[in-house]
Amino acid sequence: MIDPTKTSILSTIEISSSRWIDGESQSGLSLIEEFTFDLKRVFFLEATSSAVTRGAHAHKVCNQALLTQGGSFSLKISDSVETKAFTSNKNSILLVPAGIWVEVALEPYSRLIVLCDQPFDENDYIRDWFSFREWKKLT
Repeated sequence: MIDPTKTSILSTIEISSSRWIDGESQSGLSLIEEFTFDLKRVFFLEATSSAVTRGAHAHKVCNQALLTQGGSFSLKISDSVETKAFTSNKNSILLVPAGIWVEVALEPYSRLIVLCDQPFDENDYIRDWFSFREWKKLT
């Protein structure tokens, strides 16, 4: 839940982690519990032998949870006033609420799972930084 007393929504965003349940010597189980939203869409981002940059947009309505499945990624997020950078690794989870600009850089051979509380809707995307800043002024 976002604390409305904070001066910036970015102060509520943190990297947390899933719980690792040790399995047999050949495998293990990573567990995520207590979602903060209803799951409507899942997609995967994958970098092969070279790094990949994705995102560079914001959502008006959609909230997302970003999970590292393998490798690592760096993330730059902004509420149009403040910008924060994160680096994640295995089992990292980052909850990104609607209204946040996101840029993701996947390291080679990394895989990111994105869980969303909304189905895909192109009208939910703001793909231009200056349009995002104007939209934030109106909200």
